[in-house]
Amino acid sequence: MSQENEQSKEEIMAVETAVPAPAQPEVSGAAKPKESFSKKLMRYSLPRYMVVGMTGALVDFLVFKLASRSLPETVPIFGTGLANAAGMVVGAAWCFLLNRFWSFRAKGHFWRQAVSYAGLMVVNIFLSSGILLALQKQLSLPLDLCKLAAMAIIFVWNYLINRFWIFRKDKE
Repeated sequence: MSQENEQSKEEIMAVETAVPAPAQPEVSGAAKPKESFSKKLMRYSLPRYMVVGMTGALVDFLVFKLASRSLPETVPIFGTGLANAAGMVVGAAWCFLLNRFWSFRAKGHFWRQAVSYAGLMVVNIFLSSGILLALQKQLSLPLDLCKLAAMAIIFVWNYLINRFWIFRKDKE
């Protein structure tokens, strides 16, 4: 009798495993789950912005390095600030064009974007120069390290302002 029970259990198990589960009906036109905000940033503008930012930082730093060798001697009080401004202006022009056409793929409103970007750069020049000089005087860090620290701080807040204000997508 126990053999019959075991045999019946085996037959039931075989039948249960042989019958596939009913398929879930597909709903046509169903909305796909919405992609999260952070994933959109990473997939689209943020990586491109980072590449542009790195090349712009290199341009900025090289111009700063060249200018800082001669300006502090000719303009002792403001030489470092002027060298910083020169690097930022050249780097900003580079970044504006690449960000507009590649990072954010902005269309239209060129002059609004250019004027807004220029305004942001003016603020950045004063903010960056203040950070640069404060780090150099307060912490006695090497000038190059101070410049890199100021650039890193400016980079973060610039992305947010560029993405959501200057190169925002206009509703059509």
